[in-house]
Amino acid sequence: MDVDAGMVAAQVCNTNKLYEGTSSGDFGNLYPDYSWETYTSEVATNHLFQVDIAVRRRGLQQPVDKMSIFFYAPDSPSSGFGRPTFR
Repeated sequence: MDVDAGMVAAQVCNTNKLYEGTSSGDFGNLYPDYSWETYTSEVATNHLFQVDIAVRRRGLQQPVDKMSIFFYAPDSPSSGFGRPTFR
């Protein structure tokens, strides 16, 4: 089985709260040369969030896979209308 961004997306789907910001990790012994990173941001003031996912392989500059997914997460904290968000 090849490693892909869908593996990370499946884990993100297991939560009912999203927080703006970044997170990262790896796939452990299953795929020792691969890591993942996410960037989560609220794209509308109605608790619509976008999660950008990238999977990287050690030694390569470009991601080997990437995707963006959208979630409606009403239990997540909102950044509020007009409040700036930082990347």
